[in-house]
Amino acid sequence: MPAVTESSLTLAGPGRAGRAFLRSWASAGGRVAQVITHDTPGIADGARFGGATVRGIRDGSFEATDLLIVSVPDDAIAACAEELAGRLRCAFAFHLSGALGADALAPPPRCASAGRDGIDFAW
Repeated sequence: MPAVTESSLTLAGPGRAGRAFLRSWASAGGRVAQVITHDTPGIADGARFGGATVRGIRDGSFEATDLLIVSVPDDAIAACAEELAGRLRCAFAFHLSGALGADALAPPPRCASAGRDGIDFAW
């Protein structure tokens, strides 16, 4: 079984917790494919995140990755997941909230779409 750090990762929400996670991920040898920000990213943002592609959350579709880490305030997790709906494919999605359960990222029951090929945020 390959190491989890061999997985490609997308970070949504590069605030303090997200940046701390990225530092740990990178120091363990992990690769960050893309960082999704709330606002339109600045030209230097890619350098801040180890050369990862940096895009605004409203910038169209995103590269498929193995892992999605959502690092936004607790009350913004569901809205962030909805913003990514239909535009990001990943095998696993996690959020960094200590107060909310995994269902904070769950798609509404009417259109859940998690199959053997991964989670498709297409609700």
